[in-house]
Amino acid sequence: MELDRIAIAPRLRTSWEAIDLGFLMARRWYWPLFACWALPCLVLTTLAVALLPGSPGYAVLLVWWLKPLLDRAPLYFLSQALFDEPITIRQCLAGLFSLWRKGCIPWLLWRRFNFNRSFDMPVTLLEGLSGPRGRQRLSVLHRQNTGAAFWLTVIGLGVELLIVCGLVFLLKMMVPDEFTWRVMKFVFAHEQVTDWAFFALAVLAMALVAPFYIAAGFALYISRRIELEAWDIEIRFRHLVKKYLARPLSSLLSLLLLVLCIASVAVPEIAVAGAGEAATGKTTIDRTIDRTNDSKPPAIVGSAAEAKTLINQTLAGEDFHEVVETSGWRLKPAESEEGNAVLPQWFVTLVEWLDRVLSVEAPADEESDEPDLEWLAAVIEVFLWATMALLLVLFLFFYRREIRNAVIAYRDKRQPRPETPQMLFGLEVSRESLPDDIPGLVRHYSREGDFRQALSLLYRSTLSGLMHNHGFVFNDSHTEGECVALVRVGGNVALSSFTEELTGFWQSLAYGHREPGAQVVDHLCIRWQELFDDEE
Repeated sequence: MELDRIAIAPRLRTSWEAIDLGFLMARRWYWPLFACWALPCLVLTTLAVALLPGSPGYAVLLVWWLKPLLDRAPLYFLSQALFDEPITIRQCLAGLFSLWRKGCIPWLLWRRFNFNRSFDMPVTLLEGLSGPRGRQRLSVLHRQNTGAAFWLTVIGLGVELLIVCGLVFLLKMMVPDEFTWRVMKFVFAHEQVTDWAFFALAVLAMALVAPFYIAAGFALYISRRIELEAWDIEIRFRHLVKKYLARPLSSLLSLLLLVLCIASVAVPEIAVAGAGEAATGKTTIDRTIDRTNDSKPPAIVGSAAEAKTLINQTLAGEDFHEVVETSGWRLKPAESEEGNAVLPQWFVTLVEWLDRVLSVEAPADEESDEPDLEWLAAVIEVFLWATMALLLVLFLFFYRREIRNAVIAYRDKRQPRPETPQMLFGLEVSRESLPDDIPGLVRHYSREGDFRQALSLLYRSTLSGLMHNHGFVFNDSHTEGECVALVRVGGNVALSSFTEELTGFWQSLAYGHREPGAQVVDHLCIRWQELFDDEE
């Protein structure tokens, strides 16, 4: 890694400035990053569809679970391009399996729900650290930028959901109004196709967001390394060296002569100072202490005992007694001072072990004898929020149809109900136009061979019952097929199947002049009684 070939300005940045830098890098190399993510994803998606042909929900969950592996090829490409060592997409994908092997198991199991994934992944992939060394490295990096990395993951997930919803609404807007009912009928009749369409949109949204997410996390990592390792200073020194090496030889000789002059002046001064200290018995440190203490006259220290006394007096001053108050959580003693309550020893041992394994090492000047348990509260809080968010997403995904039907029903209830029509496609459907004993009259028409009157009466009574007893809203402009679609949307399977069957026989008789027969009429009459007779 040659720092002087870095493609960005090496300076200290805030976490949000680093994320902006990552977005700029994603825009600069978007299509290579997109290809490095999308091509392996296409293979994994094909395998998921082959393994789970009837479960698009589990297939998209499998692809989402493998995102830590899919993020690695774009991250490797970005690390090479940042230091002016660009590689082709083919070269990047050629070493894909070697990239996937590094820390594969942890990232797919206990580290899968790590909200700092984009910030932590370079430690595993680029530095090759794992185990205790990896945890120690992460403890140093996590002292800054973890909050921004957390919100980067949360917002990235939200953007993916917004893209899916936006694409769905875009497709809906592109459908002409006259084809809306046909599309709705197709959607409800082919739910499996709809689920696979949602699966494709979800994978597409992941692929579109991935370059920005990976580049922003990598920029946070690079910004943190610039801060820790002072890359900006090192690069500046390298530029100065190159600048001086490029000057003529006379300038170098002048610089060397100046250094020798400074060294020749400094050596006698040190010698004279050493001689003075030997004669007076006073060291340079003693003189420095005397000069800094302006409130007291200069004192001559003649022995080691007097020097020790002066040092103790200086250490007893206010400069060395700064009191800093800190607050935090700590374990109570095993035996409570207020009573006989005793914590279980296994609990104390477990918390101490977790503190040793997971806690971030504090700087030397902040070390304390009391264990700091703020990390435990933060871990529990993040885990609870992540669990709630995951449960909410799963609930919305698996119950999306029920939620949609509830919203439609609530909207229909709030809307003013239009006046019930008296005529539908030439048939009287008012209650006043129907006889009291509908099944008996239908069977009478059937025995007489007048199947048109029998089906007409049964169909009219069905439409009237749907409007007056079940709350369906039919307009004068609706066709028979549109009425069937509205009943199907209502969710009552028995009612929708009977309406569709009766409508089919009525259309065959009214438009095709095909009589159904007495057995069919009797069967339809029995089903009508099961659904509507009790309501009358």
